[in-house]
Amino acid sequence: MALQKAQLWLREANNQEIYDWLKPVLSQLGSSYRLRFHQNANNKPLEKPYQSAYYWGAFYYTGI
Repeated sequence: MALQKAQLWLREANNQEIYDWLKPVLSQLGSSYRLRFHQNANNKPLEKPYQSAYYWGAFYYTGI
């Protein structure tokens, strides 16, 4: 149940929501990752980067 909730959240989350969720750990990431998340949140805040079945289709196919 928890995995399913996490998958659904990630699939429906937009760039700003992902950035806000990652803020506490961004300082631990490399500068290129921090910059990418920051740019995505600012330039495309409403885009849902993991909405495509490319990212979650395998979980659906295997029945997890």
